[in-house]
Amino acid sequence: METPKVDWSKPNRLSSYAVLSSGFLFMRVLWGFAWPLLLVMLIRFDLDQIWKIMLGLVAALVICMVLGLIYYWRFKFWIDGENLVVERWFFKLTRISVPLSRIQSVALNQSITKQVFDIAEVNVDSAGSSVAEVKLDAIELSMAKALQVRLQELALLHKPETETEADEIIGDESDKNILLKLNFTDLLKVGITENHLRTSGIILLITSYVSQFLTDIGLDEYKDSQLESLDAEGSSFSFWLIFIALFLGLSVLLSIIITVFKYWHFELRQTKNQLITIHGLTKLKEVQIRNSKIQLMKMTTNPLRNLLNIWEIKFKQAGAVNTLQTAMSIPGCPSNLQANLFQLHANLSLPENPISFPLHSFRFYWKWFFNLSLSVVFIALAIWSEENILLGFAIAFAVFLCFITWRNLNYYRLSVMATGIFKQSAWVEESKTFIRYEKIQAIALKQSFIGKQFGFCQLTLYSAAGEVTLSWLPTEMAKALQNYLVFWVEAGKKTWM
Repeated sequence: METPKVDWSKPNRLSSYAVLSSGFLFMRVLWGFAWPLLLVMLIRFDLDQIWKIMLGLVAALVICMVLGLIYYWRFKFWIDGENLVVERWFFKLTRISVPLSRIQSVALNQSITKQVFDIAEVNVDSAGSSVAEVKLDAIELSMAKALQVRLQELALLHKPETETEADEIIGDESDKNILLKLNFTDLLKVGITENHLRTSGIILLITSYVSQFLTDIGLDEYKDSQLESLDAEGSSFSFWLIFIALFLGLSVLLSIIITVFKYWHFELRQTKNQLITIHGLTKLKEVQIRNSKIQLMKMTTNPLRNLLNIWEIKFKQAGAVNTLQTAMSIPGCPSNLQANLFQLHANLSLPENPISFPLHSFRFYWKWFFNLSLSVVFIALAIWSEENILLGFAIAFAVFLCFITWRNLNYYRLSVMATGIFKQSAWVEESKTFIRYEKIQAIALKQSFIGKQFGFCQLTLYSAAGEVTLSWLPTEMAKALQNYLVFWVEAGKKTWM
């Protein structure tokens, strides 16, 4: 695909297909207001009135397409010196200016219809909000890629002189250095090892709707009678085992389907100044992010993924207050690539067994006391109910609580490293978080009543992409660490952006 020659200093328009996409957008808005009226008309359907309904639909379609044409004609964008400018008019004139030095990432999205017409949607994110400040809905694909490259080049050119040198760390001169490609087998591994709570919630929601539907049509009595007959035959235990197995199987299957649709043909590429991900089946998405714009790096895995030696890595960029905006997510990342990405971002080797900052011994006694007390309560309630099944579940839950308590106490680490703070923790999932010193914007020391009595507290490090909490620190050491971080932030010459 040849790169078109575009004068970005002059106003440019969207693709002519934007008339259709904008028209359909107005139709969706109109549908949101008009569906109750259409529902009433369908209930009181009259063949003699069908021509009026058809005439109304045609009129609505024409009006929406005219509005789409006006939106297309009055929508312009250009690069004015050090700013990306977007001007649109619809009832009022709106002009958005985004400083090039504040651009966090430039993403290309293509739905199935956009792939057919060879157009793309361009989303430009800065640190100003949790959503894209600039959204160019329909641009010719070649022009969209040219704009993406041009914005990244100008963002580098206009970066502050104090910006971290990490921009020059990433990659070689090749624009086609592919670090990771996920095939269908890899996606199956990722889908099977996902956290299935979300899909379980979806299935429970569908099940509740089906149950309510059966009640509404009068079949709830039949359902109850079947369950009572199973209980009378002593087959209820087998029934619930089969039900749980089917439920878990559907949850895993739904997780696999969502993963395949989201990460189909996933590629992680590395260029001189940035990382690029491309993925998606029904909606192709391309995200580029510069290393200096990364606020937090988070790596997670679970016992199943540990067996397969894969991690999920998330790079978080600046977003709105109290919003964790994930700029880039890398699923199915092998351990060797995880170490390389950490090296590129942190300028350090990923520690296998990091030396931890001294932690207060009260955490050991408190965690064991709390979890053992909770286990005793569950077992006591199960014994009181005189149900062997509940007793078995309570004992299994108590063993699980003891396991994750032991796991957390042994795995939890807080390390003060040369370029940032490294936190390692584990409950069911293992998690590693790294934040560079220059990305810290505020440090809060918090101490509960119990903490005052026993001499421990926690530090919360705030960045533009969220916060990192350092718990169970001895009070004196926490104050010393807070002073050190404040000095580092104030004396450092590197910018948080």
